[in-house]
Amino acid sequence: MYANGTTGGSRRILRRWAVVVVVAAVAMSMTVAFGACGGSDEVDSSKNETVRIGVLPNLALYLPMWIAQDKGFFAEEGVDITTTTIAGGGAETLAALTGGSFDTTDLGFLMVAEANEKGMPLKFSCGNYINMPFVIMIRNGVPGTDPNAKWPEVITQLRGKKVAVATIGGSQYRTLMALLKRAGMKETDVEIISSGMQVTAQFKSNQIDASISAEPDVTMLSQVLKVAYPAFDIRTEENMKVTGLDGFIYDGWIAKADIADQPRMIKMGKAMARGIEVIQDPATDINYLVKLTTENLKLDASDEVVALMIKGMMSGYSAEIPPEKIEAAWDAYGLSPQPYEDMCAGVAAGEK
Repeated sequence: MYANGTTGGSRRILRRWAVVVVVAAVAMSMTVAFGACGGSDEVDSSKNETVRIGVLPNLALYLPMWIAQDKGFFAEEGVDITTTTIAGGGAETLAALTGGSFDTTDLGFLMVAEANEKGMPLKFSCGNYINMPFVIMIRNGVPGTDPNAKWPEVITQLRGKKVAVATIGGSQYRTLMALLKRAGMKETDVEIISSGMQVTAQFKSNQIDASISAEPDVTMLSQVLKVAYPAFDIRTEENMKVTGLDGFIYDGWIAKADIADQPRMIKMGKAMARGIEVIQDPATDINYLVKLTTENLKLDASDEVVALMIKGMMSGYSAEIPPEKIEAAWDAYGLSPQPYEDMCAGVAAGEK
C-alpha cells in the first residue's frame, strides 16, 4: 500500500525508525544492484536486461520490491535492478526520470496525467499501491476536536487548525483539498503546513494539529510515539466512498511512454506482481513481511506494531490498474479524461 507517505514529498531523516530505506546511505548518483541479491544459484543472470529504478526514502509501500529482491524474482524474470535514491520529492523525481537518470520510478496518478497534458508522455508500466493510503491524524488533546467525530465533522472540526501535508501540490495536499471541498470548506479554512519529513517532530512539539499521513507514520505516531490518533481512515472502502475518493489511485511504477512497454519493463513488472502475490497470499508468514519491512525501514517498533501496519496496507496493492479504476480516477481528481492506453502499458495494462 502510499508512506508519508506520502507521495512524493520532500523527506528528511528525523529518527532512527525513519532512516533512508531501500539502501542505507546511498548517494544521489550511486546505484546498487538488486537483481544480484537473493536470487537462485540456478538462475543465469549473465544475459539479464537492466532496469534502473529511482526510489524515495522511507516508503513502506516498497514491500513488493523488497520481496522480489529477497526471493530472486527479478533474476528469475530475466532482469537486473539498480536503484538510485532521490533526495527530493515528486517534482525532483519526475525531473530526474524525464532527464534519463533512471528508467522508472514510483509516483502517483496525478503526475502521469498532468505530464501527459503538458506534452511529456508518461505511462504506468506496473501498478503498486493503487488505493487510497491516507489517514487523517489529529494530535492528542487538540482543543475543539472529538476523537469520535464522524464524516464530515471530522473535517469541519479542523477549521482554523494547522494541517500538515508532505508538500504543497502533492498527493497528500490534493487529498486534503478534496476532503475540504466535499465537507463544504475552502483551503483558507485551515492553515496548511508543508512538513516534509518533519511531521513527527511537529506533532511532538505541538507545531501542527493534524496531518494527512500514510504508513509508516500512521502506526508510528499512534502506536509507538502515541502523540496522535487516527481520526479518519480514508483507506477503508466505506470511507473512500463517503468522501468520493474511491477512484483515487495512489501510485505505481511509471516510465516514459516509449519505455513503459519494453520487454525489460514487463519483466520488472512481473517480478513486482509476484511480490504483491506473496503479500496477499494467506499462506504467507506475516513474520517474513515484518522482517523485511523492519530491516528496510529501520523501524524501531515491535513486531506486533509492524504487523498491524502491514495488515492495514495489504488490500491496496495491485500490479494491474484496470480501465474502470482509471475511469473513476478522473472524477476523483477532477481532471479531463485521457485514453486508457495513454496511461497504462505492460503489466499495468494486464500484460501477463
